[in-house]
Amino acid sequence: MKYLVLDTETTGLIPWKHRLLTIGGVILNDDFEEINHFHIPFRAPLWTPGYKEAEKFHKLPKAAMRKVHHNRRLSLAVLSLVNALYNRPTVVGHNIAFDYYFIEAEYMRHGIENPLSHRMIDLPGLARIFNLPIKLVKLQEALGVVNPKPHDALADARATADCFRILMKELRQMTHLYPRIYPWMVTEPVSQD
Repeated sequence: MKYLVLDTETTGLIPWKHRLLTIGGVILNDDFEEINHFHIPFRAPLWTPGYKEAEKFHKLPKAAMRKVHHNRRLSLAVLSLVNALYNRPTVVGHNIAFDYYFIEAEYMRHGIENPLSHRMIDLPGLARIFNLPIKLVKLQEALGVVNPKPHDALADARATADCFRILMKELRQMTHLYPRIYPWMVTEPVSQD
């Protein structure tokens, strides 16, 4: 089984109102080792609510973001291709529903069916098994993971992948629990209807 660890940077918190700025992803193999990664920029329309605040918060260089000429549809096609190449891997993230629904909203805006797997693992749920903090920064501290560029989608995805790797390797050592807990961790998104 392969895992796709995702992180997004957005202009706000509401998927149908705000927009994606970037998607960072790390693909892990069965041993939780990185086999590939990607960083997909999106050019959010300047009129998007929260755009100016997001530019400051994420420390996005204005000139660089305005030069992103990526067609949003093309960016989604790249994500679809990554997904297809790795046979719909289980999606992993920290508060993954947030990232998943932003990606889903972007696909919907373009009339494209979201090809991402519905199998998801949320890092806070995994951290709870070990009675560890669920906030990403605190979890990274507890596990000794360093994130050199917080609020950068790829750097955050890598830090999340590092936490996931450590916790999953520990969980696999608990052979009496792993077969019972693993199916419980893999969830499907709740319908937005």
